[in-house]
Amino acid sequence: MSNQTSVKSPFAVEKLNIGAKPWRIARLKTEDVAPVLALAETHAVKKILHTRDESQSGKLREHSLKYQKQLMGSIAEITVTTLFDRYLKSQGLENQWGVTLYDSVRTDDFRSPEGEYDIRLESARRSDVYYEVETRSSIAHNRTLAVALSQFDIIGPYESSIKKNEPLKDFYVRPLYAYLNFEKRRYSEIRFRELLISGEVRLYIVGGCTRGRMIEKGFAKTMGQGRTEYRVVRIRDGLDILDFLEEVSNTLSNSQV
Repeated sequence: MSNQTSVKSPFAVEKLNIGAKPWRIARLKTEDVAPVLALAETHAVKKILHTRDESQSGKLREHSLKYQKQLMGSIAEITVTTLFDRYLKSQGLENQWGVTLYDSVRTDDFRSPEGEYDIRLESARRSDVYYEVETRSSIAHNRTLAVALSQFDIIGPYESSIKKNEPLKDFYVRPLYAYLNFEKRRYSEIRFRELLISGEVRLYIVGGCTRGRMIEKGFAKTMGQGRTEYRVVRIRDGLDILDFLEEVSNTLSNSQV
């Protein structure tokens, strides 16, 4: 890492080179993992009781592994929510727009996927005006973060034998975990929580894209998950985290509400 610049806690902005220009990413600081983890655990414990035991590839998962995977997703969603909240405040938009994490306001005790979303940016003036944000995380467990940024994708809607015609969201954000010790020791999925606490796994929000860019730059990819097919945009064809947040800010500022 180089050219690190502190921003408002709990994030730091770092720069990596993955092309012609430096790529800026937001890192969740190690000392701020604990409060995010505490909330994510309350969500994950409830959610795994009502979600499928099969992975997207159709493989059955043990309860313990399913928990670790759910924890990974919940931490990413909470972190992105916090990042949006901090950014809107820095832009003076907190009185016009709010950030809602669905898992923190849902009233079905995590039982039903009906009406589910990840995050919404909601107008403070009109309840019917909002933008939906999708986050899909994964981990770079066998390569450097710089290599992962050049090879991985921003993950959009998917279609499987169970889920058909998932609608496009307004924004897509890419949380990416990095396992720092991959050259010495093989990553263990079942130890995700432990490795995150120890600092051997770090969470980065590496960028995102708009619905328009997902349509324009996106392509179909199975991602090794059987018949499940995703629409994706290469990370390098999206926006780095600061350019992405600026795009979101401009969208909200120009919204007619």
